[in-house]
Amino acid sequence: MLLRRVIEHVKKQEWTAVFLDFLIVVVGVFIGIQVSNWNAARADRAAEAQYLDRLHEELELTAERLDVDLGWQVENAQRLRFVIESLRRCELAEKDRDEFALGLFVAGKLNLPMLVDTTLEELKSSGRMNIIQDKQLRSGLIDLQRRFQVSASHIDAVGTWAVEPVNQINKRVVYLNLDENSSTRNNVGWSDIEFDFDAACEEPAFIAGLSAVWNYTLENVRRDRSLSEETNKLVSRIEEIQ
Repeated sequence: MLLRRVIEHVKKQEWTAVFLDFLIVVVGVFIGIQVSNWNAARADRAAEAQYLDRLHEELELTAERLDVDLGWQVENAQRLRFVIESLRRCELAEKDRDEFALGLFVAGKLNLPMLVDTTLEELKSSGRMNIIQDKQLRSGLIDLQRRFQVSASHIDAVGTWAVEPVNQINKRVVYLNLDENSSTRNNVGWSDIEFDFDAACEEPAFIAGLSAVWNYTLENVRRDRSLSEETNKLVSRIEEIQ
């Protein structure tokens, strides 16, 4: 109908009316585009809010797991130090034997830090990372994922290197009465092992192997503490922009 009216105005050379008709068309198209853009932007912001909620939840879960594992590894490092000091002094009180045995048992045991990144992977694979408007958060998420991957690769490399010193430890220790519940935390005592303490005191290579394991345990603690700090920073950043 509008086209017919424009044709009629052109035939009659009513140029003002033609201009007005043209203006109506342009304004109508412009408004339509703006409404479409506004609806798309509103949908993006709603989607962003959902993604932020999911990222916040996953990062909090990651931080909680890191804190648990970090606490366990700090305890392991302290136990290993006690084992090394006891062997260097060649003294072990009866009341400390359980702690000593546990220190031997945890030597070389490391947990792989895991980033819960289901939502981040979804954003990357779908090409929707830019739906997260905050550039600092976007770059922080990508960097955190990279750091977790580097950490995992490093632990694999260290694990390969640590095979020899851990084998030195295992050659001197016979574990008794262990089950599947003994492999994770602190269920091993002096009665669960056979170990010649006096002979180990006279074995510098054995003590050196323990020291090497202690050093890479400390390095892992430092790395996981840094990952924990960065994870918590991103949690706080999401809370700031929500």
